[in-house]
Amino acid sequence: MSYFAATRHPWACLVFLLPLLAAYELGVAWLGGPNALAYRNGARRLAPLGLERYGLNQLLAAPLLVVAIS
Repeated sequence: MSYFAATRHPWACLVFLLPLLAAYELGVAWLGGPNALAYRNGARRLAPLGLERYGLNQLLAAPLLVVAIS
């Protein structure tokens, strides 16, 4: 398998991003404690507000939007 074909596979992206995402979420939970929302980045705080404005459930609508866009 060529380098280009191997890097276009989704596993390469997942293996690279999963530790970063886990570190971010654990850091927010550790620093924020019960007030973890105060430590979220802007997109993470504004996305649920935008979805709720249109009456969408963020736990279902957000992954569906990501799949639809990609």
